Amino acid sequence: MQQTNKLFRETAANELLLKEQINTLQESLQRYKEQCQTIPNLESQLKKTLQHLGEWEYLAQRLFDADSLPQVRTKVEEMRRKELRLVDQLGSLQVELNSITRFV
Repeated sequence: MQQTNKLFRETAANELLLKEQINTLQESLQRYKEQCQTIPNLESQLKKTLQHLGEWEYLAQRLFDADSLPQVRTKVEEMRRKELRLVDQLGSLQVELNSITRFV
């Protein structure tokens, strides 16, 4: 009789454990199904983004008369350096102009 009661308790505990595991697996399956549903949308967005990026690459290459993106980067860096030099020259010329106008 005690053996039977012990077996019933163990069976009940095992049943609860199995129900919990089933519930966890069902929740995991539901999350997986939801993720699977978003994949086509993400693939579509990726395709559009890649197309948009290609359009920008083409525009940048035409704008900078470059054959590749590294050449575009190089030309942009050259323009930045030139801009810094021009800003520096402008500042120097303004200082020189101010000093000249003080004497006039």
